[in-house]
Amino acid sequence: MNHMHDETSPAGGYRPRLVIYVVWHPGFERGQAIAEAIYTQFSRDPERPYMRALGIPVFYRSAVSSADQSLPAPIPVDEARHTAIITLVDAKMVLTPGWAEYVETLWRQVSGSSERHRLYPVAMSASAYQFSVQISEVNFIRLQHLAPESSLLPFLNQLTNELARLLTKRPAIAELNADPAPPPTAPERMQLFISHAKLDGEKPALALRDHIQKTLPLDTFFDAIDIAAGFRFEDQINQGIEHGALAVVQTDAYASRMWCQHEVIRAKRRGRPVVVIHCIEEGEARSFPYIGNVPTIRWRADEPARLDAVVGLVLREVLRSEYFHRHFDDLKELFHAPAAVRALPRAPELLTCLALRTESAQVPYFVYPDPPLAKQEAELLTELDPNLRLTTPTLLFAMPSEPVTFADQGLARAAAGWRIGLSVSDSPDLAARGLGSAHLRDAATEFARFFLAAGATLAYGGDLRQGGFTEVLFELLSTYRALTGETVDAVQSYLPWPLNLDLSEEQEAQLLRTARFHKVPAPADVGVDAAKIASAKDLPAGTPQNRVAWARSLSAMRQRMNTEIHARLLLGGQARGLGKYPGLAEEALLALRQKKPVYLLGGFGGCAEAVIQALCGETPKMLTHDFQSETPAAREAIAIYNAQLRSDDGQIDYPALVSEFQRIGIDGLNNGLSEAENRRLISSAHLPEMVALVLRGLSRLGAPPSPQK
Repeated sequence: MNHMHDETSPAGGYRPRLVIYVVWHPGFERGQAIAEAIYTQFSRDPERPYMRALGIPVFYRSAVSSADQSLPAPIPVDEARHTAIITLVDAKMVLTPGWAEYVETLWRQVSGSSERHRLYPVAMSASAYQFSVQISEVNFIRLQHLAPESSLLPFLNQLTNELARLLTKRPAIAELNADPAPPPTAPERMQLFISHAKLDGEKPALALRDHIQKTLPLDTFFDAIDIAAGFRFEDQINQGIEHGALAVVQTDAYASRMWCQHEVIRAKRRGRPVVVIHCIEEGEARSFPYIGNVPTIRWRADEPARLDAVVGLVLREVLRSEYFHRHFDDLKELFHAPAAVRALPRAPELLTCLALRTESAQVPYFVYPDPPLAKQEAELLTELDPNLRLTTPTLLFAMPSEPVTFADQGLARAAAGWRIGLSVSDSPDLAARGLGSAHLRDAATEFARFFLAAGATLAYGGDLRQGGFTEVLFELLSTYRALTGETVDAVQSYLPWPLNLDLSEEQEAQLLRTARFHKVPAPADVGVDAAKIASAKDLPAGTPQNRVAWARSLSAMRQRMNTEIHARLLLGGQARGLGKYPGLAEEALLALRQKKPVYLLGGFGGCAEAVIQALCGETPKMLTHDFQSETPAAREAIAIYNAQLRSDDGQIDYPALVSEFQRIGIDGLNNGLSEAENRRLISSAHLPEMVALVLRGLSRLGAPPSPQK
C-alpha cells in the first residue's frame, strides 16, 4: 500500500525550492512597506488570501534577534535550494556600526554558489555606494531617486526577472561580461514571444518591446517579431514558443490570423506561460476559443505606467510557472506522493485535457495550482476523459491517494470527521523571527484550507472583529463550498460572554450556512452582575474585578470548546491576556489533560513556544508569576481570583502549570507523530513541512473518537 502518509521517517530533510529574505535597517521608515510589497508580490496578498498566489516564502531581517543583540538574526542560506537576499541599503544602514559586517557575511555566504544563492543590494540613497568596499563592487538595483509616492512596480518587475533567472540557474548579464572571458556557449535566457497581428497589433507590440529594453537593463526577453533571414518561419516561431512565454496582443484582427492561432495552440499544448493583453477596439467577428484560461490585462495606450503592469504580469506568470513545477517536485517528496503524479502549469481546460488523454491511464493525478476548479467545470473536463484525475496540491496532499492501481477510486480523506480547534493569535516574537502578522494569518489560513480539504470541521474561539481570523475562516469556507460543490460543515465559532452579546441577529442570519455560533453564557461565579452587562464594552478590563470576570468567562468558553473538539492546533499566541492563563497555554492544558491530540507549531514564537519549552522540561519566562503580574492590576486580579476560590484546586498557579506541562512532556501530545517528528514540527519555519507533519499525524490516528456525553 503506497499511502502518502504511511511512512515513519520524519520530514526533516525538506528544503524549500526558493526562499526570499528582505534586509533593512529598523530605522529606515520605508523599509517595512517595501518588505510588505515584496511579500505581496512573491508570497501572497494578505488582503486577498483566497486568490491564486506564487507562494514563495518571504522572511524579514530587520528587528534585532534578542535583547542582547544589535543586529538581526543570521540567514540560514543553505536551508533552501535557492536563497535570494534583498538588501535595502539606506543612510542609516551605512552609518550604523555592525551592519556592513552583517551584510558582508551574507555576501560571502552566497558568493561561493551564485547559481544557487544571490544577494541583491538595493540603493535606497546616494550614500548606499559607501556602504562597503566589498558590496560597492556589486551592481546595485538603483532606487535612490525613487520618490516615496512612486510606484514600486518597476523595482518588483526587476526582482521578478532576477528571481526567475536564479530559479532556472540562468546567469545574469553582468556575469557573462565579467573577466575571465565568457564561456564559449551563451547561456539560455528568458524569452518573450510577442504574438500579434501586424494589421492592428504592431504598435502595442513594439511599445511593449521597447519598454522592456528600456526598463530592464538585465533584459532576458526575446522579441520574436522579426525572424532571422534564411530560417523557416514556422521553425523559428516554434523554437521561440518552446523556450519562452507568450504575450498575446489581442486586437480586433488577432483571432482571424492563422499564425496567431498557431502560436496560442502551440504554447497551450506545450504548457508555456501565456498572458493576454486586451487591445480590442471595436470587436471580433468570432473570438478565438482557445485564448482563455490565462491571466489577462487591459491595454491602455494613454497610460505609460500601464506598460509596467503589463510587463509585471508576464514576468509573474513566467516565475509562477517555473516555480510551481520545481516546488511541486519538492512537495511530492515531502508528502510521499507517487512519482507518476504530474504537475500542470495552469488550471486545465478542454484543449490541455485533449492533449493529456494519451497519458491519463498512466498518470494517477494531474495536479494544477490552487484554487481548485469549480465543480461544474471539473465535471465538464472529466466528461472528455473519465480516466482523467485532476486535482490541486491542497486537495491531493490533504487526501492521501489510493495506490496507483486503484486510480479509479476516490481520494481517502486524512481527517474525515475530525473537529479541529484552531488556536491562533498574534505573537510578540514575530518581528524578531523575521515574520509579520501576514505570515501568521497566512499560516492559519493554509492550515484551515488543508483541513477543509481533508474532511475536517473547523472550530475557533474568537470574536467577529473586522479583519479578524474568524472572518477569514468564514470566507474560506464559503469559497471552498462554491468551488467544490461539496457539503462542508459550518465553522464552529465559540463566543464567550460578554463578546456574544455583540453578535447581532443580522450577523448571525447572514452567516447561517457558514458558521454555527456557540454562545457560552457567563459562569455562575463570574463575579459581576451579568444582567447589567449589555455589551462587551460594558466590561472594560481596566479594573481587577473585571479582569477576573473576563478570566472566568474565557475559561468557561475554553472548557466547553475542549469537550466538543477532537484535536487542537496551536500557533503564535499573546504573552499575556485576560484569561486565567495566556489563552494558548490554557487551551493546550485542557486538551492535554483529556489526552486529545495536540499539534504545536513553535516557528511563530509566542505562547505556543512557551508551552513547547515547558513540555521539553524548561521553565519559560512567559509562564511565570513575575512575568504575568508585572502591572498592579494584573497582580490584584490574580489575588482576587485565588481568594475567591475555596481551595487551591483551580487557582492561578504558574509553577504548578509549568510542572504539569513538564510531566506530560512531548510524548503526551498524543498526536500520531513520533518524538523526532514532533521536534521537527515544533521547530520548523517552513509551512509545507508543518502541514505535511500535521496531516501525517491525523492520518495515523484514523477515525476520531466518539463525542463526549
